[in-house]
Order: sequence, then structure tokens, then C-alpha cells
Amino acid sequence: MSKTDKMLIGIVAGILLVVLGAVLVSLNQPEAEYMDDNTPEAVTHDYLLALQKEDYPRAYTSLSPDLPGLPKTLEDFLEQIQYRSWMFESLADSSFVVEPRSRSENRATVEVKIITFYEPGLFSGGSVTNQFAIYLKLHNGMWKVTNSNNFFSSCWLDQEPCK
Repeated sequence: MSKTDKMLIGIVAGILLVVLGAVLVSLNQPEAEYMDDNTPEAVTHDYLLALQKEDYPRAYTSLSPDLPGLPKTLEDFLEQIQYRSWMFESLADSSFVVEPRSRSENRATVEVKIITFYEPGLFSGGSVTNQFAIYLKLHNGMWKVTNSNNFFSSCWLDQEPCK
């Protein structure tokens, strides 16, 4: 066997080991779990995780009942999520990090970093990071989501119900 054949075999074996390592690391990642705390960060995490897992009853309970356009029933909420699925679908292939931004006695703003993964191209890295805020308010001693730039329907802020 020539020296170039051995080198080529070494390169291919190295690439296969790196790919195998990446697969093993991704398979051993723990599944995200609900935090079940009454902090703005935990409520935000649980809201996004519920949307990601399509646990819509749990996501619905994270929204403030003071929202003027909040769907009256869980069925209405599900219908609105399905109708506006494009607003929520990118969460399925994403991971997120929730960090506090500001907090007063009864209002809080949380910073969310969403990392969305996609098939890498020739000149792309396979992920994009987006940052946005989620706003919360205390309601009967519980933090509830009142607004967000992402994964939230703006018509929930309107007096008129969503169509």
C-alpha cells in the first residue's frame, strides 16, 4: 500500500470518527423538561417548551387572562395556533435559552435566544440565532405571558377576536 493510500484511509477514518462522535453527543443530550417554577424565566421557558412539544393546553395556561383577544377556550386557542402555524413552526427545530432582562414588582421582561438548526449548505453553518423579548405580568400571584415578538399572536392583544 502506498503512502497516499494510507493517508487517504487515515483522513476518511478521522472524518468518520468525528461524525460518529457528533451523532453520539446529539443522541445523549437530555430531553428538555418543564421548570415548574413561578419565576418569569421559568414561565417563559415552560411556555416555549409547551409550544415546542405541542402541549397546547400547557401553553394556553401560560398566557395572561387579561389579554383582550385571548381565545375564550382551549379549542379556540388550538384553532388559532393551527391557522397561524407559520408563527410557531420554527420552534420545532430549535433550542432556546431564557435570560432575565428586567423585573419590577409586577412586570418582567425576559430575553430569549432561539437557535434554529437547518441543513447546512456549502457556505453556511447550519444554524441561525435570533433574540427577542417576552413580557410577563403578575396575575393572582402567578407570572403570565402578556406579549412577545415571536411565538405569540398579536391579535391576542386586540379587543376583536382573532379571525
